[in-house]
Order: sequence, then structure tokens, then C-alpha cells
Amino acid sequence: MSAVIVGASKNPFENQVVSALSEAVNTIEEITEAHVPQWFEPINMEPLEQVLVVVIKKRKNPNKVMPKLMQALAERLPTGLVVPSLHIYENDPLLEEIRQTDTRLSLEPKSPSFLGRLFQETS
Repeated sequence: MSAVIVGASKNPFENQVVSALSEAVNTIEEITEAHVPQWFEPINMEPLEQVLVVVIKKRKNPNKVMPKLMQALAERLPTGLVVPSLHIYENDPLLEEIRQTDTRLSLEPKSPSFLGRLFQETS
């Protein structure tokens, strides 16, 4: 990935859009957190107002996660609105900078998987 600049958006999404994004992300078990910062890649010289950055659990395949997210977004966002989306992993060095933008979406705790529940019961 080329160098990027992230920050809080000057024109944040309306509450309806933020709610739709949160609902969509909440349907995907493999996503641990999500943010909607302003994203700029100087090499492209075209700033994007806001993007949806989702953090995917380690060892999860983004080629399986992102199509599920795109479907969930299409079902919830207002007709015609497309929000550029990308994924990073929990150990991505850019994550701390994204967190500092204070653009984190509110997510509900996800139920642990069967193995997670089994492990909790035995510990």
C-alpha cells in the first residue's frame, strides 16, 4: 500500500448513513472494528471524502469477508450511495493512526463462536 493520510472528515456522513454502516458491519462476525476516516493517497491525488475501514480478525480471508460486507452495505445504505471500503488486519501499523481520527463506528459485541464458548466454559 502506498503512503496514505487519514483524518477526521470535514463533511462527516449523516447519522442515517452512520447507522446503516454500523448495522452492516455488525452482521459480519469476522470484523472486530470499523472506522470512517477521510482517506487520501497522495500518489492518486484524488482525496476521498470518507471510506469505511474494517478491521478483520487474524487468519480470516478478506476475499470471503468483503463480499459479505458489500452485500450487507447494499441492503442498508440509501439507494445510489456507495461508500468506498477497505480492510486491514489488527496488526496493521496504520490502525493506530486510524483510531486517532475518532471515527470509530459503534459495534455490538459479537457472540463467541462455538469453540470460543467451549473454551470459556473450560477455563
